[in-house]
Amino acid sequence: MRSKVHKLLPFSLKRKVDLIGTNIKLARKKRKWTIGNTAKRCQISVQTYRRVENSDSTVSFAAYAMVLYILGMANDLDKLAAPEFDQTLATT
Repeated sequence: MRSKVHKLLPFSLKRKVDLIGTNIKLARKKRKWTIGNTAKRCQISVQTYRRVENSDSTVSFAAYAMVLYILGMANDLDKLAAPEFDQTLATT
């Protein structure tokens, strides 16, 4: 089930969030891994893994991070909130 916050996201942001799950699913299929096998590698339940592929925003960030790590896609995870990519004009 989607969170209330997900419903409040601007459309452009919602599409980006949804694309994460889609990309994870494509990566898993590219590797010819089953959902069960991938969930086991990630040490999460099959239900949680399915929610990741469905871009469920109630799933913990740690679960998404682990899935990305197992798929070999976590290299740039540290750039998500890196100060050098902060586009805020205000300075304090």
